[in-house]
Amino acid sequence: MNQSHDEQFSKFVRNAIEPMSEQELQRDLWPQMLLKLHNPGIYVPWYDWVLTALVAILCLFVPEAVLGLLLNL
Repeated sequence: MNQSHDEQFSKFVRNAIEPMSEQELQRDLWPQMLLKLHNPGIYVPWYDWVLTALVAILCLFVPEAVLGLLLNL
């Protein structure tokens, strides 16, 4: 490519991409990060426990369902 093509390309890129007006964040993210670091627990919704119990009950009362569950994994 020659210099005129380079200039045309740079003009095209400058016109296509808007300049960033604000480069700093509106708020500090570090306090939220500290909260996540100090709360290492895993939250499991109640319906996950219900589904797990239903699958366990199904496997206890209908042993053939184990094969069906394994095939769907």
